[in-house]
Amino acid sequence: SKIEPKMSLRIINYCINIIYEWSKGEKIKKEMRYPIVVPIVIYTGKESWKKQQDFEEIQAENYQYDDYKIRPKYNLIDINKITNQRLLKEKSLFGYVMMLEKSKCEDKSK
Repeated sequence: SKIEPKMSLRIINYCINIIYEWSKGEKIKKEMRYPIVVPIVIYTGKESWKKQQDFEEIQAENYQYDDYKIRPKYNLIDINKITNQRLLKEKSLFGYVMMLEKSKCEDKSK
């Protein structure tokens, strides 16, 4: 419901934790492949989200070390840009939950 200036950093931490927890249950194999984590941030606040969604963009510029940059991105769903009609049309649990979140934020602004 509010803009998080360090969201890119938090996303990196969440992704690493998810992969680490997953790896605890796996036996180490020669051909082990780690899962792909698709980060999604659902934003319900009123202000426009203007923070970078790409961690690479907020790292120091140094072309000598460009190959070593961390490059995760996250997908942003700004719930205020989705109409209630569209959420209802989806007929999914996600759509209904997003409508509830949206209505909670609308109630707070009154």
